[in-house]
Amino acid sequence: MENDRLEKFKRILGQIKDNSKPLVVILTHLDPDSMASAEAMRFIAKSFGIEQITVLYCDESADEQNEAIINKLSLERRMQPIGSWNDFPDSNSYVMVDANSPSDSRLKHAKDKLQLTIVIDHHRNDRLRETDENFIWLEDFGACATMMCELIAGLDLLNTAKFNGDFKDLPLLLSLGIYMDTKGLISAGGKDREAFAEVAGLAKEADLQFFINYQISQIYMEALKCALNSMSVQGMKVVAYAGEVTSKEATVIARVADFFIRIKGFSLAVVWATVDDNQIVISARGTDFGTPLDEFIRSRFGSGGAKVSKWGLWEGGVQLPFAFGFFHSSINKMQRIATAQALITNLILN
Repeated sequence: MENDRLEKFKRILGQIKDNSKPLVVILTHLDPDSMASAEAMRFIAKSFGIEQITVLYCDESADEQNEAIINKLSLERRMQPIGSWNDFPDSNSYVMVDANSPSDSRLKHAKDKLQLTIVIDHHRNDRLRETDENFIWLEDFGACATMMCELIAGLDLLNTAKFNGDFKDLPLLLSLGIYMDTKGLISAGGKDREAFAEVAGLAKEADLQFFINYQISQIYMEALKCALNSMSVQGMKVVAYAGEVTSKEATVIARVADFFIRIKGFSLAVVWATVDDNQIVISARGTDFGTPLDEFIRSRFGSGGAKVSKWGLWEGGVQLPFAFGFFHSSINKMQRIATAQALITNLILN
């Protein structure tokens, strides 16, 4: 990181400290990279003498790896669901890591209410504007954790003596965030690899292996089984219904879509499921760059979107109410699922 950018970051944190403003770190999703980035932000803020730090997350996840990280590293003591907060006053300083949109629907009642003081993300957002009073760093790294490592190194905090107490597992978490978000370093850039080597060298290899080789849950297997049994194929497109899941289990939908796009012959994989009996969540993966997936999704469902991942794959999706404009209220749940399946299949394949 260039020195002038580092100096501005230090100035912004210094102002937060001097004004005794609580720091609130927002996570729109839970995964190793986002949790590592949040812990790194807490670590940096603590080093500046900021004592009031809260981490809020927007969605629960039954992802086996996430649960293993949260439970084994006791992160539940340091994170709260965003639903537990009723108000978001300007007296707080709000930070986003591994995310960059104050209009993200996952923020729920906090949507469009946050004046972001710091934003650090490895995805771009042309609508954000930096001023003299905020710090926005959006750059194409393989992982947000890599960016946090650069900040930690630039602040001369990257040594084992600093990682103690609550932060003794931070090198492990950072190395895991980089490893997972770069698909096992396959899509890592030079800076990602350098950062991984630095922090992984401060972590126990056995701990890193434990989280990488996490056990697959029955929830995932049931969703995959349902999707394989229900899939419809036309040409290089596949649509599959992954069953009924809870909001806590909803990340399984994207994981099943990841499975399908790896099957030889498919250039578009769309997997959907009903969530909490009141929502349809659709996850899509694509390899055809002649047809932008974001436009494809919006043209069929009126909302949603997609982006190209670091490893050159379209990733997108959309969330819809269970009765999105075509169900009759008198039909039962199974009829609604059958109707939704017919409509979604038709919209994707035709």
